[in-house]
Amino acid sequence: MNELMQVVCPTCDTTNRVPSARLVDDPKCGKCHNMLFSGKPLELNSANFQTHIKRSDVPMVVDFWAPWC
Repeated sequence: MNELMQVVCPTCDTTNRVPSARLVDDPKCGKCHNMLFSGKPLELNSANFQTHIKRSDVPMVVDFWAPWC
């Protein structure tokens, strides 16, 4: 069975449905056509953090930091 996974685009924050078997094929966003996985950390803000956490089926590692630390 090829389950559909939800992946939020790091560029435009659109939720994309990608077959789990195709996650390794460098999928692109259906709206902005940018890569869904860049291999680099993504800096989120208060406006898009909840979107990425709640809508993405891909596991995420979150590192909270502040410039004064």
